[in-house]
Amino acid sequence: MKPPAFPSQTIYTEATMPSLPVTHRDSLDQPLLSFIVPARNNIAGLQESLAAYYRDLDKKVEWIIIDDESDPAINREDFDTQYDLRIIRNPHHQGTSRSRNTGIDQSRGDYLWIVDADDLQHL
Repeated sequence: MKPPAFPSQTIYTEATMPSLPVTHRDSLDQPLLSFIVPARNNIAGLQESLAAYYRDLDKKVEWIIIDDESDPAINREDFDTQYDLRIIRNPHHQGTSRSRNTGIDQSRGDYLWIVDADDLQHL
């Protein structure tokens, strides 16, 4: 059996290299960094964790909290209004790995930082 043929690769020279668009970040509409935080039943730890990170970082970050069927549910009102924060609720308990993947799929930042709800990081 003959192996499948692969298309030839395009080789660019400096003269034929296509130009790439340049982007500028002037607002929180396009964060540089997305924090992905899967959480379940730990609102106090989550509040403390966000406060510790936010105090030490540039404000051009977004927080994506994946509420993995917490009881009671995690709400936006539980957090300071200064955070660029989105809460995504899993329809049923899916576990940490699937919750992280959900957050990654919803992120807008160029870089991802996955943290646990009770992490206390001081930069």
